[in-house]
Order: sequence, then C-alpha cells, then structure tokens
Amino acid sequence: MAQKPRQGVLGIHTPEEYAEVESVVPRMYLLSRMLMDLSSAN
Repeated sequence: MAQKPRQGVLGIHTPEEYAEVESVVPRMYLLSRMLMDLSSAN
C-alpha cells in the first residue's frame, strides 16, 4: 500500500516549505511597532 504524502500545517504547506526565523523575527517586530504606533495615533 502506497503512503500518502505528508502534509504540512493545516494541509496548506508542504514539509519542504519553511521560513527562516532570522528574517521573520525582525519583520514581526516592525509590524508590531507599526500597529502600536497606529493604535496610539489620534
């Protein structure tokens, strides 16, 4: 019996797809700072 290919998170991504943490963390920081600045602007 053939094995079904393994699916990634929620079946949308394959195990070969990944994000480098070094590039994600600074972007998340900038996004959170932008949202904080926008939420405090009146």
